[in-house]
Amino acid sequence: MTVALWGYYGTNYGDDIMMDVIIRYFEQYNVDVKLIDIYGSNLETKTNNKYSNVEVIPFYGYSTVQKLKAVRDLAKVKINLWGGGTIFTDSDGDGNFKSFASLETFGGKIGYVGVGIGQLAKRNRRLKTKYLLKKSSFTVFRDMNSLERAKKFVKHKQFNLAEDLAYVYFNNLNMVPKYKLDKYILVTWRNLVGYTSLDKEQSIMDAVVEKVKKVMNTKKYETVVLAALDTNFDVESCLTLEKKFKNQGVNVYFDKDSSVENITKLIYNASFHVSGRLHGSIASEFFHIPTLTLSYSPKIDYFYQSINSNKYHNIYDDMDIRDQLINDIVQKKGNKVDFKGKISDASKNFEYMNGYIQNTK
Repeated sequence: MTVALWGYYGTNYGDDIMMDVIIRYFEQYNVDVKLIDIYGSNLETKTNNKYSNVEVIPFYGYSTVQKLKAVRDLAKVKINLWGGGTIFTDSDGDGNFKSFASLETFGGKIGYVGVGIGQLAKRNRRLKTKYLLKKSSFTVFRDMNSLERAKKFVKHKQFNLAEDLAYVYFNNLNMVPKYKLDKYILVTWRNLVGYTSLDKEQSIMDAVVEKVKKVMNTKKYETVVLAALDTNFDVESCLTLEKKFKNQGVNVYFDKDSSVENITKLIYNASFHVSGRLHGSIASEFFHIPTLTLSYSPKIDYFYQSINSNKYHNIYDDMDIRDQLINDIVQKKGNKVDFKGKISDASKNFEYMNGYIQNTK
């Protein structure tokens, strides 16, 4: 049996975690995976010798005619899955509309696992979302809000709900402290282009630099480490932050190893983490690292609501980051979250996939 796996893979921490979990699931059941490299993210090298069941399709390098032929061939596999991410949005993903609509035309099966719905105000994006959800043979959403919105787009259709697959990944890790820096603060910035103005982003950066300096002075931390969780978007922001910290006399280091393994170790061993992306925050909270999350999207708000916490900062509510909030986080005030329920619920993704595979010819 063969499936095709599509996704925003090769450059993003959260999506690469999804990719790994999904491929290893199929590997366990001897299912071959055609992994589609859409963005030229060097997936061939990154997956070489890591999995036994993967063939990378260099879709990004194909001509229009070659892509059409590839889609025709991919329509013959069991299902074409998009794995992970907020795929239905106004400004980012459109559900992989062009390729998935073509697949459906050729008689192929399409599906989504571990996905979410973002802001959808544009009429053409809403129409694309409705079309793809209607045609999807298998859909698992990662949050209740996305599920309820999907039901409004397409009535009387079966959609599934399960927790983020990242919980399975983190639960399977046997983390051993590796970093030898003496008490460092980790900052994983999310480039905010498309979400706020450049001036406001710069102001938020300045506020973070100020607050981090206070934490360093109070707790006697010696170093700030910067890391980009999305190498397509966040590197430039990290370089800007690096300059800002240096201008304030802060000992700062930009770790450019963006592999999932290294980012996870950086988070796991941090004394304090300023996080700008959802999966950076999920990892950090999972490992019980004091975490100041800068929320730019409802998906981050939903995550914190799901763990019964209000200890994060919404960048749209207030320019100033409250000292009391940071103090509470650093001092680890409040209950530690027990993620056992989320780990168990994340495994439902596999139950749904098993059900689909066994019940379709």
